[in-house]
Parts: sequence; C-alpha cells; structure tokens
Amino acid sequence: MAEDAKPGLDKSKLVLIWIPIIVALIGAAATILVVFLPNGELPTIVFMPNPPLEQARQLVDEGNDGDALPYIEEAIELDPTNPQSYLLEAEIMLRQNRQPEAVQALDAGTKAVPKPLRKTMRDTRTQAKKSPVDGYIGISTAYEKFGLWEIAMALLKRVCEELPEESRLREALGQIAKESAAIFNGSAYQVFDIGMTWYEAKAYCENMGGYLVTITSQEEQEHIFQLISSESKEAYWLGAKRSDNDWDEWEWISGEMFAYTNWADWEPNGSGAYMQMFAESGRWDDTLADVNYEGGQKYWNIGFICEWSSASN
Repeated sequence: MAEDAKPGLDKSKLVLIWIPIIVALIGAAATILVVFLPNGELPTIVFMPNPPLEQARQLVDEGNDGDALPYIEEAIELDPTNPQSYLLEAEIMLRQNRQPEAVQALDAGTKAVPKPLRKTMRDTRTQAKKSPVDGYIGISTAYEKFGLWEIAMALLKRVCEELPEESRLREALGQIAKESAAIFNGSAYQVFDIGMTWYEAKAYCENMGGYLVTITSQEEQEHIFQLISSESKEAYWLGAKRSDNDWDEWEWISGEMFAYTNWADWEPNGSGAYMQMFAESGRWDDTLADVNYEGGQKYWNIGFICEWSSASN
C-alpha cells in the first residue's frame, strides 16, 4: 500500500457524501447532478425535479404531443443541461415525421449536457439520422444509460403499438422488458399494453425467450392483478387455451397443471377457446383468439403479460 493511502476509505462512496453539499452550492434551480466514479464506470446521474418536464411527459403519455412542446421549451430554459428534455423533444419530432428536427434537438442536447453524457447524446443523434426506428431505439438506449428504465419502457411500448410491424422495436422492447421485469417467486413478469391477437401475443413472448403468463396459485393471481391494475387495456391475454382433445378441458401452454382457477361468474361459457383476464376485476374469461362479436376487429384493447420462468434468464 502506498504511504499516503488511507485504509478504510471507499472513494466510490465518498463522492456520494458530496451530493448534498453540491446541491446547496448550485442552488434550487439545479435539476441534474453527475456523480463521478473513480473506477471509470459510467457516472451516476441524479435528476432533481423539473416540473415543466414532468408535465410534458404526462402529456406525451396521454397522446398530446403538441401540447407538450411548450413545456419542453420551458424545461430547457429552466435547465439546459438535462438530457431528458432533448430526448423527449426528439421523440415527438420523430412521431410527427419531422426527422431533421429530431436530429437538431439531439444536436442541441449534445452541446448542452454535461461532458460525461455527451457521447450518449452523440450516439443517439447518429441513430436518429439513420431512420425514425433507429432514432426511437437510440433514445430508449439513452434513457437506459441514464438509469431511466421506466421511461425507456414507456417509449418503446408506445412506439411498438404505433408501429407493430417493426420487429427491431419489438426486439429492443423485449431486451429491456426482461431487464426491468417484476420478480415474484423466482419468475419475471412484464405487462405489455400492445393490442394483439392471442397467437401474436404468444409468439411475441416466445420471441423474447418467455411465454404468455400462466397462473397456478392465488398468490400469483394477486401479483398479476396488481401489475395490470395501473395499465390501460380492458383485458390481458393469459397463456391458457382449451385442450385440442377435449373442449371442456383447459391447459396452460407451459405444461403446468391446470388446477387453480379464477373464472368470472358464468365463465367459461363456451364463447371461445382462449383466456383473457379482465383488468378491472382480475377474473378470467374465455374468448376468441382474434375477433370480437361486434365487427370482426382484432382485439386492439387486449394487452398481454409475458413471463420468464427464472429471474436469471
């Protein structure tokens, strides 16, 4: 050990002690702090509240992109160093088919953000120059690197629903879905508010290395119901269907024993061979895989839940 080294001091922890001091020195207007780690890892980023940005994000989540732009301008004026404002503006520009303006927003962000974040912003700008799809993936990757997993998930879920034919978006969503999934009893679960048929949802989960969720206990049922209670679809596909050999028998696609049930009143009533869970009650219902009774439309208002049997996968 060098003579001037002091045993018992962890520099990576010591930098965190300075955060309150830095906040006091910078003042209440600061909305972003970058904590430098001495071991060369990506800096830890601490984002302070930025009310205009939060309002803009809420409007985007509600589908009001145009109304969000003035709040983004206000957020940038409040703190031009916060990368989230530029990323959100670029997302809106891409969705409005204004790709050059999305690139401009990311270029402005690259110049304005703290130096340790500039490479991520430059990479995102490069992606946005290629195509809107590449831009969405680049923006979601930037959110991930900044530790904003929920925002990255929300963005990819939104654009996957808008562009269901884009397989690269689904792959990107699948990767972050597994990394940010909710864990329960050794399994990982992720809710997708993307309207699909039962077979499309089944294939979607399997393409990510999982499967449509199966429920084999009251505890698991309660966990799943809690996950979907704050989501936006009316119902969610479960990984169950009627047996090919016996219409009155049901089976889980995972091969697990079909013993626990949570059917709604008067269900199953023979209206279909596939299972959905009502978001309002958590009860199960049998229905058709891809059409409704009113007009033969696809089930645009049924989401789905993917499960991975081991949280380590």
